[in-house]
Amino acid sequence: MIQKIEKYKKRLTEFEKQRKVWIQMSSFVCLGLLILYLDWDYIVAHGWQKHFAILGLMISAAWWYWTMCIIRVLVRYKSIELKILAEIMEEIGNVKNDVRKNYKEH
Repeated sequence: MIQKIEKYKKRLTEFEKQRKVWIQMSSFVCLGLLILYLDWDYIVAHGWQKHFAILGLMISAAWWYWTMCIIRVLVRYKSIELKILAEIMEEIGNVKNDVRKNYKEH
């Protein structure tokens, strides 16, 4: 059980690192949106709308896919957490019953 918890603790640390990367990428996307807003006339003058639209869709699709994968893993970990808590509660109940049984015998 402890090994299982350590394994998932290590993976959650990895997810924290990925979260930081996600925040950095969010900054990149916000910067890109700011550039689109401020330099739209320049982009139109050079006919780059199509290129920016394709690039934006590719980034959005990759971002959406990565987010869904992380959510799936976090839901899985929450399920594991609940299973571990259920096992702990069951063991506490068993100890409680043993203590009551031993108390009645004395």
